[in-house]
Amino acid sequence: MEQCKHEATINRLVRIIDGNGKKGILQDVIIIDERVTKMEESIDKLATAYSALARNDSNREAVRKALGKGLITASVIVGMFGTIITLIIKIL
Repeated sequence: MEQCKHEATINRLVRIIDGNGKKGILQDVIIIDERVTKMEESIDKLATAYSALARNDSNREAVRKALGKGLITASVIVGMFGTIITLIIKIL
């Protein structure tokens, strides 16, 4: 039986893929796959955390706006009472 002229190349590629007792491309692919899976999990956790942060920030902004309107109203009321008290004191 005649030997294939590419047999040496094929054997070399098989050793590279399998690792020939060492870490080969096959092990690298397995490690990369595990890392990608962990990254996907991390990205999912980050997306959840970011979404919660965005909701919290919008809630905080709504509270700020409500407090701002309340402070303006309180300021106007205090100003009016101050003016009325000053007028009463001057009249008396």
